Amino acid sequence: KMFNKVDAHWKTAIQDLNKEISQCANDSPEKEELKRYRDIMKAVEMAVVISEEAGEEDKFKKRGLDIKRHRDRMNQRDENGLTLEDNFKNPEHPLKLVFVCAMWLTGFDAPTVSTLYLDKPMKNHTLMQTIARANRTAPGKTCGIIVDYFNVFRNLNKALADYSRPKNDENTQEQTETAAEDKAVLF
Repeated sequence: KMFNKVDAHWKTAIQDLNKEISQCANDSPEKEELKRYRDIMKAVEMAVVISEEAGEEDKFKKRGLDIKRHRDRMNQRDENGLTLEDNFKNPEHPLKLVFVCAMWLTGFDAPTVSTLYLDKPMKNHTLMQTIARANRTAPGKTCGIIVDYFNVFRNLNKALADYSRPKNDENTQEQTETAAEDKAVLF
């Protein structure tokens, strides 16, 4: 459902950019910048990654969704013999936006992932592994952005305490650390 929503809004945004471009004076810097932005948006590929289950086509069809085209893309290799995962990990490939439903949340390493949108409850180990997807550094990248639509952040400090610091005993003073920095500070 999220893929369909973003895809529709993405196409509308491209159409809106085309309208803006047509209203700009020829050779204006604004027109060139809008064209550059539109061309980037047009080049972006999106995909869905979801664990396979028996009877999924009927299950999704009942919800008005087509899983077959997404499953086919997940299972096929491109003209170079590369998988969807290979392409996503390649910063030069146009596959830039992936909607993940469990399968790549853990055990997946792609340092160039910069933004992660969370829209389901998570905690403990799964939460820590999931946010690690965006927090890996890479050339030109010092941090990641996590957009929390489900207030998962409330579980983050507990998960950090459980998985990244030694437990405090009664003789040591509890240290308070912030689990994330305000985006204004990072920008």
